[in-house]
Amino acid sequence: ERTRRTVFFVGAGASAEVGMPLWAQLKENLFTEIDKHTVVLNEGDPTTRSFRKLEALRNSNESYWDFFETAELGWPTVYEDFMEREFDEKISRVSVPTIYERIWGMRHVRQVLTLNVDMLLTAAFNSVVGKSGERLLEYDGFSLADSFPYFSRDNYVVANLHGTYSEKSRWIMSERQRKNLYDGALGDRYKRFIERVFSEYNVVFVGLNTSDIAICKALLDCPLPQPKYATLGRTKGTKGGFIQSSERCEWTKN
Repeated sequence: ERTRRTVFFVGAGASAEVGMPLWAQLKENLFTEIDKHTVVLNEGDPTTRSFRKLEALRNSNESYWDFFETAELGWPTVYEDFMEREFDEKISRVSVPTIYERIWGMRHVRQVLTLNVDMLLTAAFNSVVGKSGERLLEYDGFSLADSFPYFSRDNYVVANLHGTYSEKSRWIMSERQRKNLYDGALGDRYKRFIERVFSEYNVVFVGLNTSDIAICKALLDCPLPQPKYATLGRTKGTKGGFIQSSERCEWTKN
């Protein structure tokens, strides 16, 4: 398997090193903010009904996207202000995660998949590789099929599976947006892209694993022919240090 090229698959846990929130933290913090701005009246009141629905979604680990969509529809101003603080203000202050710099510094790594919209992978590329004049190609989830020829040519590519920082409406993808991405002709192209990556490359997960709700549906829907992957977890007390933490690891070193 060492003859196959390697792709890194990066999730929110990798950006947590520099203070970017995990999904569970983001959900809990948003609920707390909405709670502060909500007056619960009788149970027949529309705002109260929306708040009860939000409470139920808050307690479910299967309804992240419904939670954020309900919050945005019911409390648009609170939602927008909260997201600006969590993304705009934090991104302007945080440093580039060490693990991203290490990924781009690997000799044979040129393609990265990510669920994050914080653009820290791009910043790391510019810091580590960009000075040499190399160009980074970036694609979002709705144009993934266009990126694969550049994967095949071994160009530097970041596939932003959900969206990018410039696409503010997709900082947190709603259930409706996820259905648009996964269903129909576009969904077929998305699944074929995932299938090809896992069929033709070694895949190393960093900051998420194959059961993560943000990606597991796409993996389950693809007829993957015994994909080869590893998941890496942080070594306690070691900045930028990672250890193997997967029960199924066919490849672990560059």
